[in-house]
Amino acid sequence: LGIDRAHLLGHSMGGWIALELARRGRAIDVVAVAPVGGATPAEARASKLALTASRAAARVVLPVVGTITRRPRLRRIALRGSVKDPDLVDPAALETSIRYLARSVGHDKLLPDVAGPGDLIDNNRVGFGRIDCPVLIAWGTDDGVLSYDAAPRVAEAIPGAELRTLEGHGHSPLLDHPELVAELALERAG
Repeated sequence: LGIDRAHLLGHSMGGWIALELARRGRAIDVVAVAPVGGATPAEARASKLALTASRAAARVVLPVVGTITRRPRLRRIALRGSVKDPDLVDPAALETSIRYLARSVGHDKLLPDVAGPGDLIDNNRVGFGRIDCPVLIAWGTDDGVLSYDAAPRVAEAIPGAELRTLEGHGHSPLLDHPELVAELALERAG
């Protein structure tokens, strides 16, 4: 597309990708929502368990996923640790997400990067120390996938990065509070 640098927003693995692009000088600024990286070995193991369980559950419920996403009680169970208010999540969007997760061909290949032998921040500390664009790390305190405890470690690895705590939010505030995430992006982009 001929785009040299851009305002970037990424979530989870997408947050990591946005930070990697910033490390390569491709970002004007970055908002990374609960990016992968910064986990201790114990936190990484917990993330791997959570992600493995989510994938297995998605595969099991695939034949009845529409029924689950349309029922508020079942939607609350399915979204525990992911969002602050499951009632705000669009059932059709959730159904699509569950279908993608169940059928993902890359899921198992990504797990070692999320919960592998080396921490992504420590393995890239020198490169991340060279990020020179504004970076906002936004992380929910009730994240059920990537521990909020990693948030300050990620922010500290990037010079001048700001950490924004999303009180009571889970791993995916984009699902139930997209306006909050849009506000963060617009604020960062000026």
